[in-house]
Amino acid sequence: MADLIIFRKKRMTPKDHTERFRMLEKDFPDIYTVLDKTFQIYRDTYSLNIDKKKCEEVKQHVIRIAKEQEIHLDSK
Repeated sequence: MADLIIFRKKRMTPKDHTERFRMLEKDFPDIYTVLDKTFQIYRDTYSLNIDKKKCEEVKQHVIRIAKEQEIHLDSK
């Protein structure tokens, strides 16, 4: 979703996480703040089980950002 948000404004997509975070930090500071706080949860999912509370927290951030950016999420 972050790449879509960046693409809509800049007509380009970042090559990696580092570039993505720098673009968000510069052009979308509110989104950057949320993602910066939740990125470690994302990284942990590579090797750990994540509790439901953390999953719900991330889900609510995604829903809020999507709504703010007028991105339709399929509810299936």
